Parts: sequence; C-alpha cells; structure tokens
Amino acid sequence: MEDAEGMFKLDSDPEVHLYLPDSTIHTLDQAKTSISNIRKHFSINCDSSHLAETIYKKAEKDLFGFMKKNEASHYHRLMGFGLEKDIRY
Repeated sequence: MEDAEGMFKLDSDPEVHLYLPDSTIHTLDQAKTSISNIRKHFSINCDSSHLAETIYKKAEKDLFGFMKKNEASHYHRLMGFGLEKDIRY
C-alpha cells in the first residue's frame, strides 16, 4: 500500500492538523486504516480495474519478482534497456 506511507507522513504532522480536531495519526497502521475507510465510499465498475487490483494485491510484496516470474512484457522491455532500477521503483 504505497499511499499509506505518504498519508502517514502528512497526517502524522501536527502542523498539518493545526486547525483540525484531534485527527493526527501516530502509526502506519492508522494510515492504512484511513485508506481502507476512504475506499469503502468508492466502487469500481470496470473489469480491467478489478483485475489490476486483484493482481496487485497478489504481487504487492514483490512486484519485481512477480513481473519476472510471469514474463511481463514491461519487465522484458525495460530490462532490455538495463532499467532494472526503474522497474523496482
């Protein structure tokens, strides 16, 4: 969950929440919970989006390894240019 780290950085800063009621968060898990709560208010009505999310959840712990193992064309194209760091980013 890439967004959690950014949300944590923003929402854990007391200066950001200076004029808001006690909504400063203190842990990365709180950021993940906030994102989950926000997602409850949205629905995806698109097959490709559902598939992309499902595949991401399956691979999120090692996206690079997942792409390599599953012969992703993007992986091969970028590796052909020596751009492993770009893929990992």
